[in-house]
Amino acid sequence: TVLNYFYCSLTQFNLHSPAIKVLDPTFLLSKESYMNLCPKCKPLTSQPYVFIYSLNIQSCDDIRFEELNSYIQCQHLDLVVTPADGYTQGQELFGKQALYSYATVEQWLSNIVNSLLVVTASFHGVVLSIILERPFIYVPLSGSHSGSNGRILEVLNFLGLTDRILTADKTYKEIAQANINWKVVNDKLSQSKQESIEYLNKLLGVVVCKL
Repeated sequence: TVLNYFYCSLTQFNLHSPAIKVLDPTFLLSKESYMNLCPKCKPLTSQPYVFIYSLNIQSCDDIRFEELNSYIQCQHLDLVVTPADGYTQGQELFGKQALYSYATVEQWLSNIVNSLLVVTASFHGVVLSIILERPFIYVPLSGSHSGSNGRILEVLNFLGLTDRILTADKTYKEIAQANINWKVVNDKLSQSKQESIEYLNKLLGVVVCKL
């Protein structure tokens, strides 16, 4: 079992065996399961805010922060940031006006679910935004770490969410103001989730997950 088409092809080529594509395990828990953790933590601000999950970001320019900050100011929003260590050490890159949250898992989920918009280069930042039905903008990594974009781009393509990717010809305002049809997204996820859980239960010979 593998999680994306690239590894499916690689597995079939090297092992001469069919590979089954399944969802990333993060998707196998329900929205309610994650939401049950959120009430343990309060929102960090009473004002509407943008949440930046800053993983693998070395400079504010990596996410076109000047443009994003202009949007935040125009919309009179607060800014909450969780710096995290990945390929690089997490840093406070986004000015003194930002509220930096070195969050527990519960607080991190709360930061996402209570936000008006999530901005991130992180796979799990995108995945949890989707599960929790929060508008998001994905900023692809560039340079030596750009290979990490693959599985995120595949998920977004599968779910019809490629319009949430920040590209050179799109602005933050344009993406942020576009609506997401969560029913369409959840219908696609539901079918794939069912197939993934059925296969997992069959593979292990026990019911480890219920549909």
